[in-house]
Amino acid sequence: MPDMEQVAVVGLVIALAFPLLGALLSALGLARLSLMAGPIWAAPALASLVVVGERSGRVPTMLMEARFGLDPTSMAFLAVCAVVWSMASVYAAAIMRGDGNLRRFGVFFFGAMAGNFVLIGALDMISFMSGFALMSYAAYGLVAHAMSVSSWRAGRVYLVLTVAAELALWAGAVLAWSIADTWELAEIRHALATSEGVAPLAIALIFGAFGVKAGLVPLHIWLPLAHPAAPTAASAVLSAAMIKAGVLGWLRFLPLGEIELPTLGASAVTLGALGTFGAVVVGLMQRKPKTILAYSSVSQMGYVALLIGIAARWPSIYPTTLLAIVVFVVHHGLAKGALFLSVDAAPRLASSGSRVRTSISSALVLLPALALCGAPLTSGALAKYALKSVSHLEQVRLPTALLNVWLVAGALATGVLMARFLIVVWRARSTRDTETLPGAGLLAWIVLATGSFWALAILPLTLPAKWFGSIQTTTAMWSALWPLMVVAGLAWAALGPPGAVLHRGVGRVEPGDLLGPAVVLSLYVSRRTRRLSAFLERHWTRGVARLDDRVDRIILRVKATPGTRYQLWARWLSGEWLALALALTFAAAIWLNV
Repeated sequence: MPDMEQVAVVGLVIALAFPLLGALLSALGLARLSLMAGPIWAAPALASLVVVGERSGRVPTMLMEARFGLDPTSMAFLAVCAVVWSMASVYAAAIMRGDGNLRRFGVFFFGAMAGNFVLIGALDMISFMSGFALMSYAAYGLVAHAMSVSSWRAGRVYLVLTVAAELALWAGAVLAWSIADTWELAEIRHALATSEGVAPLAIALIFGAFGVKAGLVPLHIWLPLAHPAAPTAASAVLSAAMIKAGVLGWLRFLPLGEIELPTLGASAVTLGALGTFGAVVVGLMQRKPKTILAYSSVSQMGYVALLIGIAARWPSIYPTTLLAIVVFVVHHGLAKGALFLSVDAAPRLASSGSRVRTSISSALVLLPALALCGAPLTSGALAKYALKSVSHLEQVRLPTALLNVWLVAGALATGVLMARFLIVVWRARSTRDTETLPGAGLLAWIVLATGSFWALAILPLTLPAKWFGSIQTTTAMWSALWPLMVVAGLAWAALGPPGAVLHRGVGRVEPGDLLGPAVVLSLYVSRRTRRLSAFLERHWTRGVARLDDRVDRIILRVKATPGTRYQLWARWLSGEWLALALALTFAAAIWLNV
């Protein structure tokens, strides 16, 4: 490797791990200063997009000669994650200045940030999983930061699923390594595509492990619990950046585009459909705005699961599918980060009673919400068109009518859920007694809220010109606009005075939905198991006692037999003749095989 490339790769590793300096400063008691300097810790990673570019190489001084590099996919992931992390950091510094546990928050925040950056640039399994573990376990400190009953419960659920996902990932990774005999992700994907035996098991374990982080149904139950418990800035990065690590894990580990995987494709499409619509139904029954947004993330990840399923089933269209996934990740990351900040920022900005500030607050909440619904001339419209373009390719042999219903009904469902969110946030505006929004917090919110527009200036650089040009046509604008008009009517019917049935359903389903039935089922199974164990133990004890009695009777009868017959029985009981018979049997078997 030339010296300049070696220097570039080493510089990339330093840039990705640079947020650890923020964790160090936070540990030394300079947490607020470190959080305010969040864009500085993210700046090297953003600069590496230009300075390093599409380069890759090994770092001999790291464990197993780690391999790092950037490609168009990782560059898009790194860009959106760096922006979200830096703005969330600034918002946390502005809002949490009076928090007594800010030092601890800063350590966990920047630890998770560094882990997120490292896994994006990693091209070998060990480095990727190291960054993934650092991000996942550091995020526990963000979820349980408040140290309340709800935060401890959310933290326990999150930690249990995280550990289970890590175990599944390590199991799948070891199986993949045993096939490929290398830690490089590109070689592992190729080996999984060309090998049989344990390859399907490794693929299933890896898919499930990253499905936990991506919020795939039914592994999503930590999301609705973690978001309300975590501080607002932490919720923003949990949904906008961290769950994208699961999506990147699918792209890095699974042999998409190399081999047809019909079972994986069918599973991903089915689970994606359940997430897209099931999460909306449960989300409409929630009271807290961050819980509603958590279910919205689960619903939106259903579209990514659909694209993963299409890529797994029809590998020839993987390049186009990959572009659609990248567009969706960038769009969802910016929009969802802004929406989570708006839960806290909107009441603060409108608390002064000024009409101007109230109007600005309303606009900054509406922009990302409309973008998430696919409003015209936003990143949401581009993501919607990309998804539609992939699903309607000739190679995709899914029923066209079913796909059209999915896309249209999904857009309407997302719109109704966003309407529910807006109503809950608007009602909270007049009931919450909050402080005003500092200027730094407002700036961070503006950057993310307008991301659905300025992202359009960046994405076309790597996308087909047809995609960007198509969303500007009159037909495309009307196609994106009419669902919003329908949503307005549906929202009034479902959430306004006529929606009495829905109002009665609010609060009936607790956050975490499947967690409650799972706990009840586990308690029922445990109780039944204990009863079965007691039943078996009781009858086993009786059976053993009866068997002992019968053996004693046989022994007494044998001893009562006269002379030679007694000696013969004694030899059989002592095992001599039995051992001889087994030896002769084994000898005959060996002789016949020879």
